[in-house]
Amino acid sequence: MKVNIKHVLVCVLVFCLSIKSTFAQEKKARVLIFLSPDETEIKLDDSLLHLVPKSFLYLNEGRHTVKLSAPYRIPVDTFINAKAGSMFVYRFGLRYKKDYVDYRRSLNAYKMHKFSVTVLPPIVIAAALITTYSFKQTSNDYYHKAENNIERYNNAVTNNQTDFDEYQKQFDQNYKKYKSFDKLSYVTIAAACGVTYYYIRLLTRQKLRKAPVYEEKISFGLFPPLNSYSANKQLSFQLKYKL
Repeated sequence: MKVNIKHVLVCVLVFCLSIKSTFAQEKKARVLIFLSPDETEIKLDDSLLHLVPKSFLYLNEGRHTVKLSAPYRIPVDTFINAKAGSMFVYRFGLRYKKDYVDYRRSLNAYKMHKFSVTVLPPIVIAAALITTYSFKQTSNDYYHKAENNIERYNNAVTNNQTDFDEYQKQFDQNYKKYKSFDKLSYVTIAAACGVTYYYIRLLTRQKLRKAPVYEEKISFGLFPPLNSYSANKQLSFQLKYKL
């Protein structure tokens, strides 16, 4: 069997390089960094990094500066310590800026006001109209019952006074209920008209009210374009160890 010397040399070279890389990594610290939010930019020793989730950074021993930035968040300027042959896990969470929190509160208040102006009044108006219709129907029913009581009273063929008294009593009850529901129908229709007027005024004012707008005091993208990585760090894009 003929042996291809070139192939053997390539294999040996690859093996030597892998051994060298393994030894080089063993002399460095393994660092795993978790960021919140996910879109946080991280700058390590003046180099902008693009972290791969659950991937280790191999750093030289010593102290390394870390700068973090994300939209609407307070930038962080800190450092991490790396010790050769050790593994470190760092978690960084950026808090919202105070002015952004205030903006969100103002925006929520604006949305609630807009909802109360554009949605609630029509619901109240519709409910008032439905209630008015219901009261008017009930009022008409009692009116017809009262008319029937009068007709029965006038057409009665009995000489018993108790029967006449009963007809009169039923008439009084039905007529009283008719008047009550009739008044309620006018009250609800008046309320619907009042809310409609108020609704029109609110819509006019709402058009003049503008939604709050947030502008970053310091624009995002604080870091310069991606630099070449410093010679004292080596990136690994494969998960070789499980936490």
